[in-house]
Amino acid sequence: AGDPDGADAQVATTTTTGDGVYSFTGATGLAPGRYILRVDEANFTSGQPLFGLVSLTGAPDPDTDTDDNDDNAARVTGQGAVTQAITLSYNTEPTNGVGNDTNNTLDAGFVDPKPVLTDINAGPVAYSENAAAVTLDNAVAITDADSTTLTSATVSITNGAFTGDELSATPSAAVSVSGNGTSSLTLTSTGSATLADFESVLETVAFRSSSDNPTNFGANASRTISWTVTDPEGNASTAQTTTINITASNDAPTLVGLNNATFNENTVNAAPQVIDADIVFEDPDSGDLNTGNLTVSYTAAGLPEDQLSIGNVGPITVT
Repeated sequence: AGDPDGADAQVATTTTTGDGVYSFTGATGLAPGRYILRVDEANFTSGQPLFGLVSLTGAPDPDTDTDDNDDNAARVTGQGAVTQAITLSYNTEPTNGVGNDTNNTLDAGFVDPKPVLTDINAGPVAYSENAAAVTLDNAVAITDADSTTLTSATVSITNGAFTGDELSATPSAAVSVSGNGTSSLTLTSTGSATLADFESVLETVAFRSSSDNPTNFGANASRTISWTVTDPEGNASTAQTTTINITASNDAPTLVGLNNATFNENTVNAAPQVIDADIVFEDPDSGDLNTGNLTVSYTAAGLPEDQLSIGNVGPITVT
């Protein structure tokens, strides 16, 4: 941005229209030369139109920046908002050609500042299968240049979510919580909750998984948690994220549907009898039994005449 000093002289002033358009024409028209545009500091004081607003970021050189994107001015302490110098010449504004003497690209934009989430723990936070819920951040900090209160906050799993994921937070008198036990939490002010009120509840946010396969066979080995807060003007903070790394444990497989069987003497001698035809094999963290084995044996009261057999099915080898 420019920095007006004793060598610079004010040559013209103007007032914008209701929709923010300004111009220097007629008696206030500008001769060729180099100019700095300044939005006076008085506009940013209490009760004035720009009070509490901040400049859009950027402040590029207006001689080379020809986009109408409201980003040419930057706040300068004691001087409001100031642009870098622009060079105005006959027959060149904004492009060369006789009669091209109008420049419409030197513009300034001012917005209500967003709240800012800082000190969010980026992680990685470690979580092990079947462990108790782990707190994600116990030192959340929120700032807002023009507000001491917030209306809401959102904490959600935005990447890697899998069945069984649960987020939770502890509400307070000032901040309610909805979505406990799901993958997305919404915190809402119950009145005029301060930044500190939201910080306290956000510091209780925790993650757990109720799944015996929390990594989805390794495909979902981590989670990304996104945090945002929103102020009374509806401005949402830039999302901050926390990574959670999941460590799975090897769960034992189970057989489901085993039934007792009754054998009558001499019946088995006639032909082998199937003990159970509808056994189900389950393993929450493995999709197959490759390199594993199944053992069928007598564990009590077996006789020398008893015989067991298993048929060969697919790639299964029986010994």
